[in-house]
Amino acid sequence: MHKIIRYYEIPLEKVDLGENVDAVAKEYNLAGDESFGTGILEVRGGEYLLDSSKWDEALYVIDGSISFIEDGVIKTARKGDIVWTPRGTKSKVVVDDYVKAFYVIRPFGA
Repeated sequence: MHKIIRYYEIPLEKVDLGENVDAVAKEYNLAGDESFGTGILEVRGGEYLLDSSKWDEALYVIDGSISFIEDGVIKTARKGDIVWTPRGTKSKVVVDDYVKAFYVIRPFGA
């Protein structure tokens, strides 16, 4: 059975990604198990560390841009881009202005 969640039904909540990072997000465990989860993320400027040692993540950039710095290499994703972050990735994330993204992570409870 299909489940539709309307954008206006998604109450984004403040998320702590570190000092000087203004971020809100909402996570969903739509499968009812820990196999995967989805969410919306909005960040208004700042930088934080990402440690995906326990999960894989796919992120679709809805608006704005987001950069990932790993081993001195900067990769920037913009509106319409998809970012694949395999389990075990550690990087610095930089949002110069604003980003809104939809993401899927697996396993969800990691």
